[in-house]
Amino acid sequence: MSTGTVEPLEARHHNLEALLREAEASARERYGNRGASVIRRRWQHAITENSGFVLTDGSDCVGVLLYSAEYELGFSSLFSEASARKLPRSVTIFCCYVPAVLRDRKNSRERTLVKFAISHLRSIKSVETVALQPSPSLYEMKLEGPLARMGFMNCSRMRMERRPSGRIPSGSMPLGCKVEPLTDADPDELRSVIQSSYFSEIDGYLFPDIAAVCSDGSMFREFLSSNTIDKSASVIARVYGHPCGCVIVLSSEDRQTGLIGVVGVSPGMRRRGIGRAMLLSVLRRLQEHGATRVALAVTMENYPAYSLYSSLGFMEVGPPANISVWRRSVSRPLMNFPP
Repeated sequence: MSTGTVEPLEARHHNLEALLREAEASARERYGNRGASVIRRRWQHAITENSGFVLTDGSDCVGVLLYSAEYELGFSSLFSEASARKLPRSVTIFCCYVPAVLRDRKNSRERTLVKFAISHLRSIKSVETVALQPSPSLYEMKLEGPLARMGFMNCSRMRMERRPSGRIPSGSMPLGCKVEPLTDADPDELRSVIQSSYFSEIDGYLFPDIAAVCSDGSMFREFLSSNTIDKSASVIARVYGHPCGCVIVLSSEDRQTGLIGVVGVSPGMRRRGIGRAMLLSVLRRLQEHGATRVALAVTMENYPAYSLYSSLGFMEVGPPANISVWRRSVSRPLMNFPP
């Protein structure tokens, strides 16, 4: 059985309206009207930009794959256009859809689309990272095996939340450790802490933007000056005056949610309670500022981080989001990803 022919999407030549209607109906059934509207808008934007590939059978479109140039952390939105061009070019495949009547147990058509798209995207030398994250997923696809064989790392990302209400314990401060406001930090010290924390971590692999920002002093200062960072809630930790950890909180639109974006402890200073001390300090600060909830995202395979957040009362929210990532260049092996 032929799975069809894959070709780059051209909105003026390919009619995807029937696929779009079916996908929107599926999204409405699974995620409600609001979720369906969000999905349609994202699809429509990618289609307008020709950011995708279509699977054709004769003159019919029997599958579509869409991607964006924006990654989960959305770092490019924090910078000027000139600075954003310095970031690694990352592509995220967020949609792979085949009509229900044409699907099979092996996801044959989806695999055809994915393999072609990845081969094409990896041939573009300026693309540093290719990620596959069909979220929210409209139906089950079993692509982890083929992706792993193509050099992808398969992970799960989980959103966790807790309410900063009631008494937040002060906890025991590690010997010689002080947790201070981020406003007191020297930018170069903070940059060094984040870089050492993320360079060989799972998240450093998944989100190369972090390493890129920390490798450029002027970009890092631009990042710090962004209104996206809640400096009053963010902290840096020092042990005997030496910077060794930080937690950076991002500003939320509703001002009621504390969004923890970066949690980092230098490798040589871990397992001493520094991360716990910083997070407790952040929770107290957010409580004082009137936040009604605190949220973060964690890579489930990063067991130490997940265990720490759970022990502090963070609870899983919704199902985990699967993400598979391929990196063109990796300079060091990962420290805490299971073999």
